[in-house]
Amino acid sequence: MNKIEVIYIRHDDGEDSDLTKGKEGFNIDENIKPIMNEMIFDKTVNSAFKDSGLLDYLKNKGENKIILAGLQTDYCIDATVKAGFEYGFQILIPEYANTTTDNPYMTGEQTYDYYNKHMWNNRYGQSISMDAVLSIIIGKE
Repeated sequence: MNKIEVIYIRHDDGEDSDLTKGKEGFNIDENIKPIMNEMIFDKTVNSAFKDSGLLDYLKNKGENKIILAGLQTDYCIDATVKAGFEYGFQILIPEYANTTTDNPYMTGEQTYDYYNKHMWNNRYGQSISMDAVLSIIIGKE
């Protein structure tokens, strides 16, 4: 049996935002909601590590590898990849497991490609195939 743990991070952007406690945008979607004993950490900045308790939790468990998925590629995921690297974690970014929206400079697809294929891969982490992720999850790594 593998020892993969799923951890959820929620973003609270303050009371004037749709991403705040008590509003729909803060909630974890019903289709992927945590099941029994899965941890949830709340953050107020882009990095999942800053003042959320996540760093201490992972360090206390002796974790050194993180498979990272979520939203937004150019905000929370980018900050978390880089902070995780700085804290000494091996960061694995599965293909097509993060996304973002268009911005004034690039489409969401261009932004995804820039971060996943150029910025993070072999610098701050490894961009890996979904097959590689599944091999890790089922313990064939």
